[in-house]
Amino acid sequence: MQSNQLAKEEIVQIAISAARQLGYKTEEMDEIYDDDNKNIKEYFVAPEKEYPELKDKDYQAVYLYFKENVMGAGLWVFVDKATGEVLGYDTDFWAEDDTVFN
Repeated sequence: MQSNQLAKEEIVQIAISAARQLGYKTEEMDEIYDDDNKNIKEYFVAPEKEYPELKDKDYQAVYLYFKENVMGAGLWVFVDKATGEVLGYDTDFWAEDDTVFN
């Protein structure tokens, strides 16, 4: 970790707070800190093209998913590694009901 970057735990907490603000039941979720953003780069071949707000940013992707496998209700949160600003979200939410929300 570079000295001007937030710790992994801080970034995860920011992502959880962001999900909570969106109305997700975060107490029912686990998270994956996407080391080197490898998974998001597989999910989106070029996330910076999909999300221009990520271009030229040093960001960290965190994926939140439900412990009880709720199909299609995961959430990617993109956090600036230095400032903690939430740069954006991506959801694969396609569940037919709102049981994943508070």
